Amino acid sequence: MYSGEMPSHDARGRRIIRIPEAIFFDVDRCALDTMKAFDVAVDATAFNTPMTGKQLRDEYDRAKRAKESYNVVGFINHTLEGTGYTWANDVEPDFIERGRRQDLLMKDARKIIDYAAHEGLFLAMFTYGASSPDRNDQKWSDAKQWQLAKIEAAGLGTLPSYVCNRREKGAKISKWHEKDGFYLPDTMSIEPDTQDTQAVATRVILLDDKTDS
Repeated sequence: MYSGEMPSHDARGRRIIRIPEAIFFDVDRCALDTMKAFDVAVDATAFNTPMTGKQLRDEYDRAKRAKESYNVVGFINHTLEGTGYTWANDVEPDFIERGRRQDLLMKDARKIIDYAAHEGLFLAMFTYGASSPDRNDQKWSDAKQWQLAKIEAAGLGTLPSYVCNRREKGAKISKWHEKDGFYLPDTMSIEPDTQDTQAVATRVILLDDKTDS
């Protein structure tokens, strides 16, 4: 544990807000029912664009056989290229609305969220977005949109969130550690209406369905 004098400002001159711990809640298969969210995306896409549900499900099966991550928004945007339709304009609003009419959360996820709120604990959504720079249907921007849309559709959009570009979340979190704590990214700001503060947590707890994260 760091025993020296705690800095009051970070390297950018922002005021540091210290918290005892930060709880990071993984999205897919941990906070959110990923397959249920995918089914909602299939319905919203088939209803609002020329794409069919079969196209989305066939690609899901192909990716599963190939042991690849499925960038849902990337596949939709790539397939719709040149048609005038896009995920952001034609699918996402309906996807979020449909998702909010259903319960996309995993069993007991709400208990964790409510407990954190009741106890005044810092809880943030932490998720991995699959992308590949070598494929037009696997863009990082699409992967990030898909993760954030699921968070919104699950009714968790008011919580801080972070989309990680690597599968090993623990390795990513370790890069935020300095001698006096974990310097959280800007999307996990405690005061989101200002850019003049930096949140620093003494410890971090990651709730994830994968032990190797």
